[in-house]
Order: sequence, then structure tokens, then C-alpha cells
Amino acid sequence: MTREGRTVGPELASGGDPPHYLTSQLLTGAGLGHLFTTRHFPGVRASADPSSPFGPEAAAVLRERGLGSAPVAFLKQVHGARVA
Repeated sequence: MTREGRTVGPELASGGDPPHYLTSQLLTGAGLGHLFTTRHFPGVRASADPSSPFGPEAAAVLRERGLGSAPVAFLKQVHGARVA
């Protein structure tokens, strides 16, 4: 069992049920604040929105995880075989 929730693999832990995010025990151990969102993460805006992908609900979870004061970096997952 981890502080974030349940262990889902040798190096990952989840938060929420269903999981809202995953964390890497390796990155945590290295002192790097992070989380990987799932489709259940609250407050994610539509990908067409030109602003940050995170709304107020998401900002609250980021603050709880100690990620609210630093700039947030994010990636967008694209499904398919085409490479841009």
C-alpha cells in the first residue's frame, strides 16, 4: 500500500477508485513531483481549449499532491500510427 492509494505494479501507485492518476515510485524516490492522469482525472478541459488543460477541480488535486505552486508541464496522448 502506498500513500497515494493502491499499488498497481512494482513501480506505480494509483490515486482514487477508479484511479484518477498514477505515480511512479522511482520518480517519487528521486524527489520529483509528478502524476500521470487517467481518463477519470477531474477538471480536465477539452483538448481543443487553447488554455491549460486543467480546470479548477484539477488544480485542487494538483495542489493536494504538492504540484500547485510550480508551472505544470503536460503532454497530450495521441492514438494512432501516424507520426507528426
